[in-house]
Amino acid sequence: MHLRFFEEVSTFFVACSNDDDNTPDDPAGTVTLNMLNENNGMTELGNSDVYINKANNFYRG
Repeated sequence: MHLRFFEEVSTFFVACSNDDDNTPDDPAGTVTLNMLNENNGMTELGNSDVYINKANNFYRG
């Protein structure tokens, strides 16, 4: 029983390993944007009134 569990868990970690060499680069001229939703601080997009609401959708309020 314990051996079977160990085999399944070890297979999971091998199958879910992170291989950074296969991660594509972002296209030139793009940026990364991190925003908090309404439940976690409600970050607004720049000087606009666009934010991510509780349903995790962009909303203009």
